Order: sequence, then structure tokens, then C-alpha cells
Amino acid sequence: MRDDSTRLIPIGKFGRPHGVKGELRLWAYNADSPLYHDVIEGWAGEGERRREVRVRVGRWTDRFAIARVDGVRSREQAAELTNLELFVARAALPDLGDDELYLIDTIGWPVWLLDDGGRRRHVGEVEEFIETGANEVMRVRLLAGGSLLVPLLEHCVLEMTPER
Repeated sequence: MRDDSTRLIPIGKFGRPHGVKGELRLWAYNADSPLYHDVIEGWAGEGERRREVRVRVGRWTDRFAIARVDGVRSREQAAELTNLELFVARAALPDLGDDELYLIDTIGWPVWLLDDGGRRRHVGEVEEFIETGANEVMRVRLLAGGSLLVPLLEHCVLEMTPER
């Protein structure tokens, strides 16, 4: 098993500035994560271009957090972070329970559908996850080409295991 403790994991995305003192919106990919209760040591960027940041979440609205990034003291400086993702090292993620997993770890897993007879049929692999606001959606890269969107709901996804 490879050590991916230094791999960078996206945990949110910066939105537009909030006010004139350097605060900005932070759209959290998992607002329930304990990561947001403390200073976040991470990286902001897109693609391979990233810079180190220290982020403090001050308060939450119903849809996003108001955050402050160390060294950012003006609306103009905050605007430079708009639409950049916030990443942390894999090692910074909270430990999981025995029956838990991180969705990012399932990318590349095979996807099986049940046919009318209840038999499993391999149809593709997990490509990515999309946050819709109502629930997460899994994009499956189909073996036959194209993709399939599957909502992560109990009646749609019966099981997620690392079976290969």
C-alpha cells in the first residue's frame, strides 16, 4: 500500500470577498468536518499552481463560511483568492471509523449495476463526485463510453467497498 499522507485533498472553494477587511466566502465541501473548527494549514490554488495559506473560519451562514486568510487584509487581496480551491494534506484529515470512507478514496473503484435478475454487471468506474446542494452525485465513467450520474442515496447506491 502506498503512503499518500502528503497527497493534497480539496476541502473547499473560496468565493467572492466579504466586506472590505480581507474576509471572503468559503464554500466547504463538507461543512460538518472538524477541520473547520481550527486553523486550516493548507494550500489555495488551481491545477498545479498553489500557494500555502492559513485559514481561519470566523462564522457560518446557511450556505458558506466567512473566512480570513493570514496576510490578506484588503478586499483586493481577498479577490485574488476568488474561485481557488482550498487543499489540505491527506494526513490532516480526521481519522475515520471502521465503517467510514472518504469519497475521494473511491475514485477508480469499479461500479456494478444490478440487472433485472439481481445479477451484478460491471459497467464502469468512479470518476468524480459533484456536490449539488441536495446530495452528492457520483459520476461513473462507463466502459462503453460516456458517463452516468448516480445520486448518493441509499436506494441508488447499495454498497461501496474497495472490491477490485
